[in-house]
Amino acid sequence: MATRSLPADVKLLSWAAEHLGIADSTAYRLAPFEQIPGAFKVGGQWRVSVPKFMHEVHGVDLDASIAAGGTAPSTEDNPGRPTSAGDDRGPTASKQKAETGGTER
Repeated sequence: MATRSLPADVKLLSWAAEHLGIADSTAYRLAPFEQIPGAFKVGGQWRVSVPKFMHEVHGVDLDASIAAGGTAPSTEDNPGRPTSAGDDRGPTASKQKAETGGTER
């Protein structure tokens, strides 16, 4: 059986989860409640419209940019995500220690 690839403007829901910095399981829980921009269901599988996602999340209108002769921004780069697995979005232990006057919680 031949595998079918997705069109360039459609990605798997896991792609959106990665760009939002959430786990795949969280994305699959949020998608039915229209909490993932551009998500839609095809049969039993969730997909994401890349132009709609980029417009709603990043404010980039891919269709207008391409129509004007510009190049579409790379959807592979994600400046909002931590660069390594060791990074986190919350305060570090040393920062917490400084904020609490040297006591740990």
